[in-house]
Amino acid sequence: MLGAVDMPKEMMHQGEEKMKKFESMINSMTLAERKDAYLLRKSATRIARIAKGSGTKENEVREFLSQFEKMEKMINMYKHNRGFRSQLEKMMKGGKLGNMKLS
Repeated sequence: MLGAVDMPKEMMHQGEEKMKKFESMINSMTLAERKDAYLLRKSATRIARIAKGSGTKENEVREFLSQFEKMEKMINMYKHNRGFRSQLEKMMKGGKLGNMKLS
């Protein structure tokens, strides 16, 4: 948890548990699915297989995909938008983030 020095231990534990689940979901994916997450969105049977293989529920796999897509958007914005990059860097230093929309 980068930049989370003063985070409560309970929150850290919850985050670590979530990361373990995410890791098991990724390990349950095929190489093609790892390269192209869109394959999972197209097929409910793939999501069911990953949930079963990772010991999680289908809605947890969907939540993971949603978080992945949001992070992917943010990374792309960071790469291609200097204004967004400077806003994000200010936020990381403790400043406020302007009127930013990720969707």
